[in-house]
Amino acid sequence: MRMGFSSIEATGIVDNCVKKGLLGKGAGHVVIKLAKNRDIDYLTAGKLLAEGEGWDEVETLFQGGGAR
Repeated sequence: MRMGFSSIEATGIVDNCVKKGLLGKGAGHVVIKLAKNRDIDYLTAGKLLAEGEGWDEVETLFQGGGAR
């Protein structure tokens, strides 16, 4: 599925997924999970993640810390 991120944004998301050990969850899944938790659209969530924001929150969500 194409989500609409630039290659630079996609690289930032994927690189951080690798660093955090979350790539196996799927980069798109990581974006969607943050978007749902913050009640924002996935493009905004992806841009935040690409800029390095929200990763601690995502890690917590994937550990069972309250995702919807």
